[in-house]
Amino acid sequence: MLKRGEEQLELHPYKVKYKDRGEEKEQWALPSKKWWEDTCSKHDHLELLEFEEIELSEEQQARYAEIKDRNIPEAHIQSAIEYVYSGETPSAGPLKDVGIEQRIETLERGVGAGSPGQRGIAQRVDKMEDDIEAIKKHLDL
Repeated sequence: MLKRGEEQLELHPYKVKYKDRGEEKEQWALPSKKWWEDTCSKHDHLELLEFEEIELSEEQQARYAEIKDRNIPEAHIQSAIEYVYSGETPSAGPLKDVGIEQRIETLERGVGAGSPGQRGIAQRVDKMEDDIEAIKKHLDL
């Protein structure tokens, strides 16, 4: 789904279905559709069945836009794919701060909402604001 480009992560929303020694398999069509076509034509034990374009939701597109310019090492590309596809943030690695940033935004929205239930817990709001600032300072945001 994602591959490292020269300057950013590139979106490649295709899956490939193929047979390997008679066993049907499916995976992201990386590094490219052409690579799969060439590879399957060169190896008798591989049979290309089809490519499927995966339509990304608006949320998935927004998550991709959020991380595409980050310098994510090849070893963490799978975490980036999982984040774009499912929204699941990793607890470690170069995307761990995405989850923290999301929690900060959630807290900030809650603090600013001013609903009756929130107004009744002014002390907690003050504590949450302190926590937000501490997290931001820790992340250098």
